[in-house]
Amino acid sequence: MLTKTTLLLIELYQKHISPHKGFCCAYGVYHDDISCSAYAKDTISDLGVFRSIDKIRTRFKECKEASEYIQNEYQDMKKDDNKEIKPGRCEECGRCGTDACSTASCFGILAN
Repeated sequence: MLTKTTLLLIELYQKHISPHKGFCCAYGVYHDDISCSAYAKDTISDLGVFRSIDKIRTRFKECKEASEYIQNEYQDMKKDDNKEIKPGRCEECGRCGTDACSTASCFGILAN
């Protein structure tokens, strides 16, 4: 019951909140992988809520690190007068499901 409820809440987040945030999952962008919410959904489906907590917590930590890296790279690019930075739209770069992405994928800041 708890697993089904949690999965439903994640789906509601993915459908009704995430598309309106204006940015993509930093971990997913940086590592060219699924978003943290998709990872949490998969992990909970496989292991259940309680056994997934540590894995999801680790993923969120890694997402924060990816976000900090992306932001630092973006700031460095802004300082470089020779580079032109034009934010794109996610349907153009195809990296995430939102329509107004401001992460590295739309600026071309991928480390991998």
